[in-house]
Amino acid sequence: MMLLKIFSWKRKRLKINLFGGIFFILTFIIVSLIINIQITSSSSSNLKSYISNNDIIFNESEFYFNNKKEIINNILKKLTYAPLDSIKTHGKLDYKGHTITYKTTIDSILQYLSNYYLKIYHPKYAALVILDSYTGRIKALISYFNPDSGENSYKDYNFYMSNKFPAASIFKYITLYTYLTRHNGDINDSCFFVGRTNTLYRYQLKDTIYRYSRGVSLKRAYGLSINPVFGKIGYKLNNLIIDVAESTFFFKDTINFIIPIAGGDLIPIKKEYNYAELGSGFTYKTTLNPIQAALIYTAVVNKGYIPKPYLFEELKVDNKKVYSGEQEIIKSGLSKRALSEIEEASRYVIKRGTARRKARRLKYILKKYPNWVVGGKTGNINGKYIKGRTDWFVGFVYNKNNPYKENFTIAIVQVHGYYWTQHSSFIASEIIRRYIKYKEKEKSNVARGREGISNNKEIVR
Repeated sequence: MMLLKIFSWKRKRLKINLFGGIFFILTFIIVSLIINIQITSSSSSNLKSYISNNDIIFNESEFYFNNKKEIINNILKKLTYAPLDSIKTHGKLDYKGHTITYKTTIDSILQYLSNYYLKIYHPKYAALVILDSYTGRIKALISYFNPDSGENSYKDYNFYMSNKFPAASIFKYITLYTYLTRHNGDINDSCFFVGRTNTLYRYQLKDTIYRYSRGVSLKRAYGLSINPVFGKIGYKLNNLIIDVAESTFFFKDTINFIIPIAGGDLIPIKKEYNYAELGSGFTYKTTLNPIQAALIYTAVVNKGYIPKPYLFEELKVDNKKVYSGEQEIIKSGLSKRALSEIEEASRYVIKRGTARRKARRLKYILKKYPNWVVGGKTGNINGKYIKGRTDWFVGFVYNKNNPYKENFTIAIVQVHGYYWTQHSSFIASEIIRRYIKYKEKEKSNVARGREGISNNKEIVR
């Protein structure tokens, strides 16, 4: 009997413990559900208020990034194909039921001059880029297509974003920089060559000095764009040029513009002679982007870094800001000594080099206003990817008295048909000449208490 009482008591205790455990579990689940519902309701109300207060993140900004390429291309068409009388640095664009408001960094004076000269001389195709050498602000941006060229496939093509233009002698800049930094050279070093200056035969690459060999300084060789001299340098420097071109000057790289654009390509190295072609630029296989070309020369002015190019100060979708441009450095630590020597060699191009005849009117202005410094590099070669004779000028201008505010770097590339219209060096020198004249006249008028130039048409008179 005692055993049965003990057993019944334990069974009742077990039932009590079992029901108590079930009751505890159910209570815990119910309380958890109530807390979860309260958290969810409060978080959803917070999320709703966050969305209402930050519509840009979920609406305008998302719309912009999903349609970024089309929006930018439509704005660029309005900017670069605008008639001379309707050049605007800001405006509005209606796109898919939304209003895009943009404010650019374009300088209306430089944009007008660039448009004016390209439309006067009407090459087959052309691209022109002008940017601030210190900040990277785009001051002028032109893509030109001649409707009489008969090739409508390039009608709406943005040539300034193309990396299919052969670099030609512009690549001598990279060769010279590599020689000055990696070989510890100097622009006054003596160089000997044989034969014509614009050819590149294998016998011209030999180190043998013949009785009919000619000696020049490296500065003069750069100014006159002597292919055999730079072919020899490229032949000796070998892979060093490729290393500098890719690591410092955006070849085979992407440039972070408003839309990422590809840098130039380098000639595939299959034999030793290809290094000579690369160093001298005597090949259509080494290509260059116009924006990349302008960026390369910014380092000459600011002595050591390359800024990121930007075109828009701000972009708004339905009055909500989705983008704002700001200054940024994308390459730094370039050799100041080498860049100073390249500046000296580039000034020689204008004074006594390949641009001396086309820049005659500019040189007169530089004598009148000696505080301005101008330099650059010319180049031309037949293109394969974009058919025609490719003609380059890449250079810089700055005022020694106010270099941070009065400066720019210019890159202009033209593609000519069977007949040449006008050299890129002439168009660039005229833009620079008019710009210097305008700036000096504006200062003179301010000093005399007069008004500045109010009409773009007065600039080209």
